[in-house]
Amino acid sequence: MTDSVVISFNCRFMFLIMDGNFRETRHLKDLLLVNLDLIERQQELLSEKDRWIQHLQHENESVRLLCLVTLFYIYSL
Repeated sequence: MTDSVVISFNCRFMFLIMDGNFRETRHLKDLLLVNLDLIERQQELLSEKDRWIQHLQHENESVRLLCLVTLFYIYSL
């Protein structure tokens, strides 16, 4: 091989390696962004569930108090 052919081959080979690394890097970046979106969505869902649990606990306490008041009323008659 002549020097110009070797240089041309080396440049093409390096381009293929760099292009492959770029694609892999881009793929990994896209994968990371998808995972970050998933984590964010899971955090939102957990927050919603926490608010719902607090609401249900409050409602449960209200019903419990209503039952106690009702029982007190019934037994005081």
